[in-house]
Amino acid sequence: MANIGDGNASAGYPAAIATQSPQEQDGVTIADAAVPNDLALEIIATQTELGANPAGDATTVKTFIQQGHNTYGAHELTYTTTAAATYAVVANTDEIINVTAACTVTLPNPTTNQGRVFIIQNATTGNLRVTVDTSGSLNIGGQSDRRLDSTGDSMTVYSNGATYDILCYVGTVY
Repeated sequence: MANIGDGNASAGYPAAIATQSPQEQDGVTIADAAVPNDLALEIIATQTELGANPAGDATTVKTFIQQGHNTYGAHELTYTTTAAATYAVVANTDEIINVTAACTVTLPNPTTNQGRVFIIQNATTGNLRVTVDTSGSLNIGGQSDRRLDSTGDSMTVYSNGATYDILCYVGTVY
């Protein structure tokens, strides 16, 4: 842990959080150049670690972090039930799609949704087909589309930045 004012601020953040002991006191402590210099180095180290525009399109870094996580730090998944004949998965989300009627579920482009996870569940009555497709000609586990033909079938896919990998499936996935 680096102490602000000891001239070793570059050894601080992000490896450790800087401290200041003893603290400067108005009218008592003569200003030491090491204190503002160390503070400047700590700010630069913080900015270097976070990078340019760490909030992205959010208003604050906290908001940006909470876009993918709830306030407790758990990963946030959107849960959707659809009975529509077609359903387009929302880009830049992680989503569980519970399909209750014959449907074509279209996943967003994996090249712009790297790291995203989608779980598609066939919750139809009567073993109706749920087709999972991508926007464009990109693959899901090496094929252009996948089918969940039986009630209870489900598939979890992950965007690797180029295509979708199937992480898990239950039932028969074609």
